[in-house]
Amino acid sequence: MIEVLKELKKGMSRREIKEKLNLSNSLLVQFLSKLVSMGLISEDLKVTTKGDIVLRCEDVIGRYLRFISVVDEYINEYNISDIPEKFVKRFYELSEIKLAERKIDTFKPHKEFVDAILNANEIYGYSTIFFPEYVKTFLELARRGVKIELCVNKRIFRYITDYYYKELIEGISYKNVKLFVSKKDFKFCIVVTDSYFSISFYFKNNLFDYKRDFICETAEGVRWGMDLFNYIKSNSTPVVLNSIYSDKSSKK
Repeated sequence: MIEVLKELKKGMSRREIKEKLNLSNSLLVQFLSKLVSMGLISEDLKVTTKGDIVLRCEDVIGRYLRFISVVDEYINEYNISDIPEKFVKRFYELSEIKLAERKIDTFKPHKEFVDAILNANEIYGYSTIFFPEYVKTFLELARRGVKIELCVNKRIFRYITDYYYKELIEGISYKNVKLFVSKKDFKFCIVVTDSYFSISFYFKNNLFDYKRDFICETAEGVRWGMDLFNYIKSNSTPVVLNSIYSDKSSKK
């Protein structure tokens, strides 16, 4: 019956619906009568506001199912408890998500990610892991004027301060670069650019899944990722040069 409602929304006639859906005349009449009695269509077969809402809900359910079909094999193994409920409710916006899996060089950034950031005008990210390869790449992007906003957890920030102090100072000296330290250790990592979104998860045993990233390149998926980044940023502290100098001096 929902398929009949969809075709009516497209403006199809009774005959066209009957032929497309391979329905008998009596069954089509039964469906139409039911749709009218439910208030989903009017007597002249126009989809009502209520019918529109039902179609939108049906579309959302279908998109939820497409999202689940991609992550289905892993979702029960991952810890997603740190993703706020309001974002979980919007998982349908990630219906076009794809799996990027590394078969070799597990502990190195995957090609799709590298290509995405090298071609980006803006980069936003949150990470609880550290790849040394990122340092040179992000500095080069910063020098090119790419807008970069990164959030890291406290452990990663301490590591960068201890082992990449010079690079850190150069990086945040650029006006187009901002760094934040999250107040909470969120158990996932994300990257968002103007046209790309990627998310990686921790398993429930607190081990990070280095093999798999889930990527989405639709405008809706990028917006979901950007909203999540802004949520993390709102729960983070900005890093400023003076505070780094002070911390470094106090450790001497």
